[in-house]
Order: sequence, then structure tokens, then C-alpha cells
Amino acid sequence: MKLINVAFNELEEIPDTFMSDYFQDASVVQYSGSSEVLQYDMQSHTVSVKNPERVFVIYESTNHTTYKIQFVEYVSGVILFKYSNL
Repeated sequence: MKLINVAFNELEEIPDTFMSDYFQDASVVQYSGSSEVLQYDMQSHTVSVKNPERVFVIYESTNHTTYKIQFVEYVSGVILFKYSNL
């Protein structure tokens, strides 16, 4: 998995450096991780998507397929996201 600084619709191919600088440890996207996807606000007791403009590139090794994914919104326990093959 790799975090990309490109808009979802503009990312059309696998970044050249993907295989050399991706991270394998999925804990970076969990709560309090360096690239957490969902954040919890202690003051309002709400969950939201942190930086919904971020795009992740994910490599699925079984079928050797690469996807881009963007987590857009979190509402009442449901995560809205969009994804596409690269």
C-alpha cells in the first residue's frame, strides 16, 4: 500500500516508485497510525475520514492486481469509498 498525493481521477497508472517505497504494515492506516483513515474526535465523540482527498494504491499479490482507493466519508458505521483498477 502506498499513499499518493494525486487526485483520484488524475491517477491513471501505477506510480513508477510504487514497488520501491510502499509499506506492507497495514497498521499505518489504523487508528493513531501515521496514515490513519478514520479518526475519532474525543470532544464530539464522532468518527470521520481523515484527509478524504488522500488516495491509496494497493497491490493485491494473489492476482497481481493494483487498485487505487479513496475513503470519502464515514456515516453511522458505514464507510463510503471509491476504487478502481490501475
